[in-house]
Amino acid sequence: MSQLLDKIRGIVSKHISESSQGIILSIRVKPGDVEDYITIEGDELVFHTAEQSEKGRENAALVKYLARELKIPVSKIDIVYGRRETLK
Repeated sequence: MSQLLDKIRGIVSKHISESSQGIILSIRVKPGDVEDYITIEGDELVFHTAEQSEKGRENAALVKYLARELKIPVSKIDIVYGRRETLK
């Protein structure tokens, strides 16, 4: 079990960094799933969402999901890269 946790920590640490404005998390978005959740696929963090890829709905779902899970206001989360791409 500790090897699995170490692997998860290693993957997450590759995709998270700190800047002067806060924490940056790199995550790939896959729209059109049954529900919203985050997984590790290969060496990437992947957010699966039930929203379709249109008019930024998948981006809004990601922000809402992170705000709920991290217990912070939606206004504190921003997509700074990849608004029209799958990698955020």
